[in-house]
Amino acid sequence: MKKRGKGVREMYKTQCSGQQRIEGFRIPFGGKLCEKNRWVRLAQIMPWELIERRYAESFSEEKSRYPISARIAFGAIYIKEQEKLRDRSTLTYISENP
Repeated sequence: MKKRGKGVREMYKTQCSGQQRIEGFRIPFGGKLCEKNRWVRLAQIMPWELIERRYAESFSEEKSRYPISARIAFGAIYIKEQEKLRDRSTLTYISENP
């Protein structure tokens, strides 16, 4: 197994600590997210720190592209699987729903 250096840990910066709370999120056209929304409820129980840690471990020093947020990456995959969507449909679904 290849040993990972300090550069890997610095490549991905965890973002959980600065995550905006649902109560503070405002929809651009007015209003706010409903606390009973299934995605809002799911986001509140997800082990985001664990997901971030595992996600950060998946990067190697050879990769040059800066990684996207673990919440975005994991969330997109979760939505795709939960809704049984194809890749293109997942993008459409996410872009149409705040």
